[in-house]
Amino acid sequence: MIITNYTELQQAVADWLNRSDLDTVIPAFIDNAEARLNRRVRHREMQSSGAVTIDANGEADLPADYVEWKLLVLDTTPKARPEYVEPDSREFLYRFRPYSVPQYFTILQSKIKVQPATATTGTLYYYAKLPALADNATNWLLDRSPETYLYAALVEGASYLRDEQSMSTYAEQLSGALTELVEDSRASRLGRTPAEPVPLATHTQEQKGQ
Repeated sequence: MIITNYTELQQAVADWLNRSDLDTVIPAFIDNAEARLNRRVRHREMQSSGAVTIDANGEADLPADYVEWKLLVLDTTPKARPEYVEPDSREFLYRFRPYSVPQYFTILQSKIKVQPATATTGTLYYYAKLPALADNATNWLLDRSPETYLYAALVEGASYLRDEQSMSTYAEQLSGALTELVEDSRASRLGRTPAEPVPLATHTQEQKGQ
């Protein structure tokens, strides 16, 4: 089975669940799958960067597609790469030099906060959310690993149908697909060419719930 876009993914989910009455809820399965994948996947294709403007209170808005930080570089003199600490840590609350460039930063709600508070600009390097398939025909993950998307959506579908056996099976398949995705990202960083993706095999009657 070859899945190349959002419409084909929706059809594949219906086929694997062996149901023809889920058209209105399958998009929700995929939305929930994306939320799950945003929490679990960290791949080089997710790496992004964006300009930040820090105000006099030491705060800046996070990018709308932010998932997790990698590095913050500030355009101070000299340039600063503040260390991440927890917002309730002693470092962030007390242990900073008040008249220096920012030494620490933290993430609180939807804000970046630096200490000492300094008005400046900079660049945040971060992991970005998957481009939602509800708004895009495809994205990098569907192109690279359609089975990851499929199994994640099937976990949501089986949960909706209260089919614990199928949910366990699909969760195991999802785990395997995620492991392969991690290896793909690692191989890319090391300069090795990953193997070409293998089309999904036709599912069995047991997988279809019959």
